[in-house]
Amino acid sequence: MPFVRRHTALVVAASVYAAALVVLLVAPLNIVHYHSRFWELMWRCGIRWTALREKALDEILNAALFVPLAALFHGLCRGGKPFSRRTICETLSVATILAIGIETIQIFLPSRHASIADVMAYVIGAAIGVGLDATSKGRK
Repeated sequence: MPFVRRHTALVVAASVYAAALVVLLVAPLNIVHYHSRFWELMWRCGIRWTALREKALDEILNAALFVPLAALFHGLCRGGKPFSRRTICETLSVATILAIGIETIQIFLPSRHASIADVMAYVIGAAIGVGLDATSKGRK
Protein backbone atom coordinates (compact mmCIF):
# COMPACT_ATOMS: atom_id res chain seq x y z
CA MET A 1 0.00 0.00 0.00
CA PRO A 2 2.82 2.54 0.64
CA PHE A 3 3.90 2.18 -3.01
CA VAL A 4 0.40 3.12 -4.22
CA ARG A 5 0.36 6.24 -2.04
CA ARG A 6 3.87 7.21 -3.16
CA HIS A 7 2.98 6.62 -6.81
CA THR A 8 -0.21 8.69 -6.49
CA ALA A 9 1.73 11.48 -4.79
CA LEU A 10 4.31 11.45 -7.61
CA VAL A 11 1.57 11.56 -10.27
CA VAL A 12 -0.14 14.50 -8.56
CA ALA A 13 3.12 16.39 -7.95
CA ALA A 14 4.38 15.85 -11.52
CA SER A 15 1.00 16.86 -13.01
CA VAL A 16 0.70 20.02 -10.93
CA TYR A 17 4.31 21.01 -11.62
CA ALA A 18 3.97 20.35 -15.37
CA ALA A 19 0.76 22.38 -15.58
CA ALA A 20 2.30 25.27 -13.67
CA LEU A 21 5.41 25.08 -15.87
CA VAL A 22 3.40 25.24 -19.08
CA VAL A 23 1.40 28.21 -17.79
CA LEU A 24 4.58 29.98 -16.69
CA LEU A 25 6.32 29.40 -20.01
CA VAL A 26 3.45 30.40 -22.31
CA ALA A 27 1.68 33.08 -20.26
CA PRO A 28 2.22 36.69 -21.38
CA LEU A 29 4.27 37.64 -18.32
CA ASN A 30 6.06 40.96 -18.01
CA ILE A 31 9.26 39.87 -16.30
CA VAL A 32 11.28 42.89 -17.38
CA HIS A 33 10.59 44.53 -14.02
CA TYR A 34 12.09 41.56 -12.16
CA HIS A 35 15.10 41.41 -14.46
CA SER A 36 15.71 45.11 -13.84
CA ARG A 37 15.50 44.65 -10.07
CA PHE A 38 17.83 41.64 -10.21
CA TRP A 39 20.47 43.52 -12.20
CA GLU A 40 20.16 46.55 -9.89
CA LEU A 41 20.99 44.24 -6.99
CA MET A 42 23.88 42.70 -8.92
CA TRP A 43 25.20 46.18 -9.76
CA ARG A 44 25.28 46.98 -6.04
CA CYS A 45 27.33 43.78 -5.55
CA GLY A 46 29.78 44.88 -8.24
CA ILE A 47 28.48 42.71 -11.08
CA ARG A 48 27.57 44.66 -14.18
CA TRP A 49 24.88 43.71 -16.72
CA THR A 50 26.01 42.37 -20.08
CA ALA A 51 23.97 40.67 -22.80
CA LEU A 52 26.04 37.50 -22.34
CA ARG A 53 25.37 37.41 -18.59
CA GLU A 54 21.67 37.98 -19.24
CA LYS A 55 21.55 35.08 -21.72
CA ALA A 56 23.50 32.81 -19.35
CA LEU A 57 21.13 33.62 -16.48
CA ASP A 58 18.12 32.95 -18.72
CA GLU A 59 19.43 29.53 -19.78
CA ILE A 60 20.37 28.56 -16.21
CA LEU A 61 16.84 29.42 -15.07
CA ASN A 62 15.35 27.49 -18.00
CA ALA A 63 17.40 24.41 -17.11
CA ALA A 64 16.44 24.75 -13.43
CA LEU A 65 12.74 24.69 -14.36
CA PHE A 66 12.99 21.16 -15.76
CA VAL A 67 15.09 19.61 -12.96
CA PRO A 68 12.19 18.90 -10.55
CA LEU A 69 9.83 17.84 -13.33
CA ALA A 70 12.31 15.29 -14.69
CA ALA A 71 13.15 13.98 -11.21
CA LEU A 72 9.44 13.46 -10.47
CA PHE A 73 8.71 11.90 -13.84
CA HIS A 74 11.74 9.63 -13.64
CA GLY A 75 10.53 8.45 -10.23
CA LEU A 76 7.21 7.57 -11.88
CA CYS A 77 8.91 5.72 -14.72
CA ARG A 78 11.03 3.72 -12.31
CA GLY A 79 7.99 2.67 -10.29
CA GLY A 80 10.10 2.00 -7.20
CA LYS A 81 12.64 -0.09 -9.11
CA PRO A 82 16.28 0.83 -9.78
CA PHE A 83 16.83 3.16 -12.73
CA SER A 84 17.58 1.75 -16.14
CA ARG A 85 18.52 3.00 -19.57
CA ARG A 86 14.85 2.62 -20.56
CA THR A 87 13.55 4.87 -17.76
CA ILE A 88 16.20 7.47 -18.50
CA CYS A 89 15.33 7.48 -22.22
CA GLU A 90 11.60 7.67 -21.51
CA THR A 91 12.04 10.63 -19.18
CA LEU A 92 14.36 12.53 -21.51
CA SER A 93 12.07 11.83 -24.47
CA VAL A 94 9.03 13.21 -22.65
CA ALA A 95 11.05 16.25 -21.50
CA THR A 96 12.24 16.89 -25.06
CA ILE A 97 8.72 16.64 -26.48
CA LEU A 98 7.40 18.97 -23.76
CA ALA A 99 10.24 21.44 -24.39
CA ILE A 100 9.64 21.48 -28.14
CA GLY A 101 5.91 21.84 -27.56
CA ILE A 102 6.38 24.81 -25.24
CA GLU A 103 8.73 26.56 -27.64
CA THR A 104 6.43 25.84 -30.59
CA ILE A 105 3.50 27.44 -28.75
CA GLN A 106 5.70 30.47 -28.05
CA ILE A 107 6.14 31.02 -31.80
CA PHE A 108 2.48 32.04 -31.98
CA LEU A 109 2.46 34.26 -28.87
CA PRO A 110 3.29 37.92 -29.50
CA SER A 111 4.77 38.47 -26.04
CA ARG A 112 7.09 35.42 -26.18
CA HIS A 113 9.84 34.15 -28.43
CA ALA A 114 10.93 30.62 -29.27
CA SER A 115 14.52 29.49 -29.04
CA ILE A 116 16.43 26.30 -29.78
CA ALA A 117 18.78 27.29 -26.94
CA ASP A 118 15.82 27.18 -24.56
CA VAL A 119 14.92 23.66 -25.72
CA MET A 120 18.51 22.58 -25.13
CA ALA A 121 18.49 24.19 -21.67
CA TYR A 122 15.24 22.41 -20.75
CA VAL A 123 16.68 19.05 -21.84
CA ILE A 124 19.91 19.67 -19.92
CA GLY A 125 17.83 20.49 -16.85
CA ALA A 126 15.84 17.29 -17.39
CA ALA A 127 19.07 15.29 -17.61
CA ILE A 128 20.20 16.82 -14.31
CA GLY A 129 16.83 15.93 -12.76
CA VAL A 130 17.10 12.34 -13.97
CA GLY A 131 20.62 12.15 -12.62
CA LEU A 132 19.53 13.46 -9.24
CA ASP A 133 16.68 10.96 -9.03
CA ALA A 134 18.81 8.07 -10.26
CA THR A 135 21.65 8.70 -7.83
CA SER A 136 19.47 9.50 -4.83
CA LYS A 137 16.87 6.72 -5.04
CA GLY A 138 17.67 4.34 -7.86
CA ARG A 139 20.66 2.52 -6.36
CA LYS A 140 18.94 0.68 -3.52
